[in-house]
Amino acid sequence: MEQHHISEGLKERKAAEACLKTSFFGNWKPDNDSAAHHHEKAGQHFKLGKSYTEALTSYVEAAKYYNACRVLYSVGKCHEAAAACANELGRFEDAHSHLERAGDFYT
Repeated sequence: MEQHHISEGLKERKAAEACLKTSFFGNWKPDNDSAAHHHEKAGQHFKLGKSYTEALTSYVEAAKYYNACRVLYSVGKCHEAAAACANELGRFEDAHSHLERAGDFYT
């Protein structure tokens, strides 16, 4: 069951990369909002699959793309989820820094 969630997370990550591609005839600009959404869903799938390192990187990427779109509440939400993943990994300093960043975006 966990492997199923990890494979779904990889699919979502691939969809996020596809949203960022630009071409001369198609998209002129990368779609940061959709990429952020797909990275956040990938983080959720990795978290369900107990692959916390992959979830952490997905949440950080989602926060980066949400910040590019200026969706500040979602940036804070992604940093909060990244802090939970870092806490599960035992990386308490990283969890603390992610929670501080989440607080900066919530205010």
